[in-house]
Amino acid sequence: MTLSLRLCTRWALLGLWANLFLYLPHISLAQETTSPDQNLPEEGYIQESDYDVSQNIRPLRLNGVLEKGLRENDDQEVREYQKNLLELQWDDDYEEFWLPQLKVELSTNPYQVGRLKTGTGEEFDESPVGSFSLGFEDYTVFNWGKDYLDFLNKKALFLREKNRLSEEKRELKHELIGKYFEVSMYKKIEDIKRDQLRHASYVYRLNREKATLKKINRQEYYQARSEYLRAQDEFNLSKKAHRESQEQLAFLINDPLRTRYVLYDELKFIPLKVTPQESTTLARKNNPAVLDRLTELENAKRDYDLALKENMPLPEFSVNLGAYRHEFGQEINTSRYRTRPGSSNVELTASLQASWSITGPGGLFNGRRTETAVTRQGLAFKRKERAQHQALSSIHELHDRIKYLEDQVEILSSRNASLQRNFDTILENYLDGKTTFINFKIALEEMTQTKEKMEKIKLVHARDKLKLATIIGIEDFPGENFERLAKEMTNREAR
Repeated sequence: MTLSLRLCTRWALLGLWANLFLYLPHISLAQETTSPDQNLPEEGYIQESDYDVSQNIRPLRLNGVLEKGLRENDDQEVREYQKNLLELQWDDDYEEFWLPQLKVELSTNPYQVGRLKTGTGEEFDESPVGSFSLGFEDYTVFNWGKDYLDFLNKKALFLREKNRLSEEKRELKHELIGKYFEVSMYKKIEDIKRDQLRHASYVYRLNREKATLKKINRQEYYQARSEYLRAQDEFNLSKKAHRESQEQLAFLINDPLRTRYVLYDELKFIPLKVTPQESTTLARKNNPAVLDRLTELENAKRDYDLALKENMPLPEFSVNLGAYRHEFGQEINTSRYRTRPGSSNVELTASLQASWSITGPGGLFNGRRTETAVTRQGLAFKRKERAQHQALSSIHELHDRIKYLEDQVEILSSRNASLQRNFDTILENYLDGKTTFINFKIALEEMTQTKEKMEKIKLVHARDKLKLATIIGIEDFPGENFERLAKEMTNREAR
């Protein structure tokens, strides 16, 4: 009897504590749901305007980015100056080799302009004394190809540097295309995160009302609130990434700071059509690094030939075309043509200058100088082989990755459709009280992450194609045009 009484008493106390425990959370929850979110707007989440009055808003298409970027980009303007300097230097090198140098020279002796102090010593001439001449420098007619080898090296370097500037302009075009689609991607991700926040906010506001009416427990309310805050955080991060990408695009096309863009083109997914065999064939002819090393190898071969010729006693044939000289002064006023003192004959002359070291720099009979030229030739050949191997390796790696990304896009397209239907079903069931909040949370996160992953993979795929074209050394793939990757948005979708 006593034992039964004690058990009944304990069960009664336990029931009292249980009721109290269930009641207290509702009291606390009712208080909490009236204070934390008083500053939230009606839609239940914090958002900023996409643009403010301090920003410059500009509509933009891909072809507009390319036109402005290739014309006004800071680095491209630097390249234009470098190109002018290269051409000026090449004009000097060309005329120095092919043409005799005709010069006009005027010189005078110092003469007195005024006297600051009278002293002792020789006086300056009272009138200018000097000469005026029109003539040629000594012109080398033949030196066994030594000058010609040096000229060919300068020509090869000039052509390579000039082509390199064109290649850098092409790389800038690829960068502009990639950056434009990056801005588009971040805008799409921002929209995806906005949709996630909209769903999370709707469920949170719904659960807040239910919590006020004591229709849900403390756990479910805080789960909804945590999911809402997580979605808010991801949405703000996506806006930040979108802004940063726009700043980078503005820098590339030399727009004012804080320019914000309304894009009218989006990325169109186009699978890669060029084969690895076609890529490697084109890369052997056009890869910039390979072309650099080929130029280096050709110049090294000519340097070796030059070293051999300089080590032989070969005469140099030249002609002095002379100069017409007019001398003037107080007692001098003569004009005459001379090729050398006391003669006006135009003659072909030969001279020989050769030296061989016994000790010191160059080694015995200049052996080390020749060996250095041979070593540089071997080094240039090895660098060319390495550049070619690296280019082909990168091409095959990119082809494999692009194929993987294309498979991923196909899989994610089907998965996105399935996840959208799954989320719609779970959301409806959750609102009808037929499933738990955790199922809603998982479905929302999985759908959002898959959509985000899809957009990122499409951008990586496009960038890898651009990188492949850059490594190959071409502007567009045969039969394709990277500008066709852009497809026009509808007015509703334009961002």
